[in-house]
Amino acid sequence: MRSVKYFDRTLNGLLAIAVVFAFAPTQVLAQDSERTYIQVRTVHVKGGMVPEYIALIKQLREAGKAAGLPGRDVWQEIRGDLNTFHTVGALEKLGDNDTPFDPPMDDDAWAEWVAAITNVTDSSTRMVLRTHPEFSTAPDSDEERNLVFLRYRTVGPGKMDDYHDWIENSLSPALKKGGADVNFSHITIGGNNRTWINATFLENWAEMDGEGPLAHMSGGERDALLGPSAEMVVESENRLLRYRADLSY
Repeated sequence: MRSVKYFDRTLNGLLAIAVVFAFAPTQVLAQDSERTYIQVRTVHVKGGMVPEYIALIKQLREAGKAAGLPGRDVWQEIRGDLNTFHTVGALEKLGDNDTPFDPPMDDDAWAEWVAAITNVTDSSTRMVLRTHPEFSTAPDSDEERNLVFLRYRTVGPGKMDDYHDWIENSLSPALKKGGADVNFSHITIGGNNRTWINATFLENWAEMDGEGPLAHMSGGERDALLGPSAEMVVESENRLLRYRADLSY
């Protein structure tokens, strides 16, 4: 059996992600046995203004903690567009969005903070993801994961059921057998709802130098496993993010 690196070409074209970042230490994204939702806000910071953005998020972090707001995890892209940050929060049910947001500062301070954050960012989007714990292998809640490798896979029209069945019956069992820490979700609101996200949790870069979770399969077995996805996926993207404990709570 030939050696398979984590970023082998076939493995790189493999998995699906949608959003999930089950991130220690707060584990906002760690998936339970029941399907739930995740809200992800993606912010792009203006060039040269990342330090100002970080200072404002630290200010919000302290105010949110003091006010008892629900926890949130912040991740920063560390390859590609380094000015992109993702804030992730758990959402038990969509109806939770009916509750008005109560700012963690008084009116004047909040207005000042909103004006400042608007000045340093040039775009902000928010998505809702539906988790698929039945396919996922969540990491131990006490095990720190500093990086998350996200694979976005958008399938063609009419292919959602086929892709779901492929993950359930082929991909997920193979990954679980290989010991992968992988979570699956798909976008439901705020983006293309034919996009799946597969998140692989890593302690450090060195983990990506080792053999991948399909190393227990022969080359022919891997080709047979991954072949059907090539006929369903019409767009793919990979991202690597680092957990920002200094901005999360």
